[in-house]
Formats: sequence, C-alpha cells, structure tokens
Amino acid sequence: MGVNVIETIKHFGRQKKIFWVHFRNVAGTTEKFAETFPDAGNVDMFETMKAYKDVGFDGLMSADHAVHIIGDTEWGHRYWAYAVAYMRGLKQALDHGC
Repeated sequence: MGVNVIETIKHFGRQKKIFWVHFRNVAGTTEKFAETFPDAGNVDMFETMKAYKDVGFDGLMSADHAVHIIGDTEWGHRYWAYAVAYMRGLKQALDHGC
C-alpha cells in the first residue's frame, strides 16, 4: 500500500476502526509483490502483532492466502498449520512480555 504498516495499524486501531485482520506478509513493491510466509516478507510481523495488542484490537484475525508448499494438500493444510501456529506463537510471546 505504500504506507508504514505499523503506524497505520496504530492510527486506525486507536480509533477502533480495525475489525478483521487478514494476517499475511508480502515481498516486493506495491506494483510487483509476492505473498510469502508470515515471517519472510517486507513487514516485521512481530511488530504488527505488538501494534494490534497495544491498541487493544479485539476483532477477528485470520491467516490469509496460502503459500504453496511442495507436498501439501490441495487445501494447503501444511501452510495453514504453519501460519496459524506462527500467529499463536507471536501472541503468546507478547502475552508473556517478550
């Protein structure tokens, strides 16, 4: 989007205007990007999760857009397991003061 993601989360989050988060990361530019694993893109996803926590986000957060893994099922079960576990790990780290 060409914006500072963390500052944008804080801006709208403080106003309680974030209701549903599609938790994903991308690599590249606005004009040419590729979806990545949550820990492999342009954005520090730990910092995004921290920003959501700091503004008191209490809406729905879901992993978004499966990245293909060789040998995965047609539905991307391995990717979804990875993405959801990654999100939960970030949340648990923040809940424990990391």
